[in-house]
Amino acid sequence: MTFLPYHEPWGSEPVWRTHGLMDAAAFRTGALLIGKPGLYDIRVVAAVQAPDASGHDDWRIVLRFPWYILALKWLAAMPYSTAMGAWKLLIIFFGVAFVLVWPDRWSAALAICWSIAAMEAIEEGQDTLLFLVCLGAAIQLLRNGREILSGVILSVCTIKPHLLVFIPLLFVLQRRFGFAFAFLAGWGAQIFISFLAQGSSWPKEYIKQLAHPSLHSASEFMPSVAGLVPGFSFQYRGLACAAAAMLLLPVLLRICRHQSAWLCLSCCVAAGLIVAPHVYIFDVALLIPLCLSVIRFSSLRVVALWLMSPLAAYPLALESVVIGAALIVLPVIVLLVQIGNRSLEDGFELSPMLASPVTPGV
Repeated sequence: MTFLPYHEPWGSEPVWRTHGLMDAAAFRTGALLIGKPGLYDIRVVAAVQAPDASGHDDWRIVLRFPWYILALKWLAAMPYSTAMGAWKLLIIFFGVAFVLVWPDRWSAALAICWSIAAMEAIEEGQDTLLFLVCLGAAIQLLRNGREILSGVILSVCTIKPHLLVFIPLLFVLQRRFGFAFAFLAGWGAQIFISFLAQGSSWPKEYIKQLAHPSLHSASEFMPSVAGLVPGFSFQYRGLACAAAAMLLLPVLLRICRHQSAWLCLSCCVAAGLIVAPHVYIFDVALLIPLCLSVIRFSSLRVVALWLMSPLAAYPLALESVVIGAALIVLPVIVLLVQIGNRSLEDGFELSPMLASPVTPGV
């Protein structure tokens, strides 16, 4: 990633920029407002953000729970440009950490460095790579039978809770109650800290902010069902996403009944991505664990390689309406259906990416 072009080939903003508006500006604004009124007030956020970021818009608002913003309080102790630079270095660290926790590090490194979504995460200062490394660690711990620690680490992924909508299927169908308890305990602790940090009124203010129309006005750039119907109103896009979730439900039920828990986890996140009403190009990086897990199998290899390649996300980066979303959503559906049609008896339980090495002669 050291040799990434200074400017993205599809845009005019430098990848390593530390000035101007970007998604990470909302994190620093939140760090300045945590513990004060207005954390989830668009007007207050704009007034605080504008002097540092040389402007504001209604997209760069605080969309994380107070516990997370409290953890980023250190951003408020630095000038804006310094804070953005430090945060982007931390994002790169998350990408490196994912490579280190994944068993086949060469494949993981190639997938990250090949990913337009990862580059976009750096450019915007998005925390998607934090979600990615926590997901990767949870998968490995779950595979090794360490369900409690896996559940606690997975709870960090509630920074994007809408992507975890299918996770309860894994808890219930595989009777992973220790995993579920640890996940809920971690999430409960986050909620408790959020009340301590921001008082009792933040849930109401947070939900009110989520309903603001401007937050969902860029649906044509979303790699989900919402991006396939950009002309619909927010309410109808939500209905389309809900309908897609219901259609995917039988596929995920089959996967969660017949496949290993670690594979089910990556499948549930991938399904949550394509039915989410609010996702963007950087979230496509969350498909990497699923693609690396199934790339061994010839019937799945082409689709997995496509989803990890720059070709899949490039039209989305060029803001190609509908086409950009379709080139992500449809392959993910194909991949999930194919996985659902396989069973453990077919030898689908382990990929060499996750399997332990076999000693010669044994």
